[in-house]
Amino acid sequence: MKLEVVNHNGNVLEPSSTNGSAVASASKREVSASAQPLRGLAVVGLGYWGPNWIRNFSTLQCARRLVACDLNSERLSHLKELYPNLEVSQKFDEVLRTRISRGW
Repeated sequence: MKLEVVNHNGNVLEPSSTNGSAVASASKREVSASAQPLRGLAVVGLGYWGPNWIRNFSTLQCARRLVACDLNSERLSHLKELYPNLEVSQKFDEVLRTRISRGW
């Protein structure tokens, strides 16, 4: 199973051969109106851009499951009120376990 990490510009991030960190590749993911929705999508860390990502992904309905993960329970509660179908968690490892057990 391949896990892609995409930055805010839509660039797919790939592991760097020098230091193991993620670097942007030159190609952007093509998004088609006829594309199948993702099985699941998680936004980890809801700092400045996180709520915007949640709003956009929720509006676009681009994933069957949308998960928000952050240590701040108040922030998670607020987003859950705004987006009732949003799944929330304070535990990153729980998000990963759920992803694997539900097959996304």
